Amino acid sequence: RQLVAMDEYIKILGLLRRSFKAAYSGYIEKVKTFRNVPEIGDKWPRDGFFLPTVEEFMAEAARQASTTTVQAMLDLHAPTVEVDQEQLANASAAQ
Repeated sequence: RQLVAMDEYIKILGLLRRSFKAAYSGYIEKVKTFRNVPEIGDKWPRDGFFLPTVEEFMAEAARQASTTTVQAMLDLHAPTVEVDQEQLANASAAQ
């Protein structure tokens, strides 16, 4: 299947985010068993031995993914336009 309905696309994104949260939560629990445990909290992302909390991780993941996600959604619905570079150059020169 090549096309996905918008509501299904949004549902998939929600499931993906929940799976990221579950995976990172599991990682944080594993990290807590390490001999040398990094500090988990608000000092991340500064230099040092720090990791973000699950909430901070998810906020940063959402921030970084939001632009990409919106652009991908727009690209799915935008018509493909082929531009003849020579015609474009001629039109610009005529102005």
